[in-house]
Amino acid sequence: VIFFTFKAKLLYKLIRKGADWKWGADQQLAMRVLKTAVTSAPALVTINYKLG
Repeated sequence: VIFFTFKAKLLYKLIRKGADWKWGADQQLAMRVLKTAVTSAPALVTINYKLG
């Protein structure tokens, strides 16, 4: 995913040691952007269901 670290920056701040947990509009937007980026990123290989 292109620029993943920049898109996830607000979410990384939440998991730092001693960080206060604040989920607001900015974090919700960051999560939505990441979900879209991950689910729309091109696959490197096609899925081979025969391999299990």
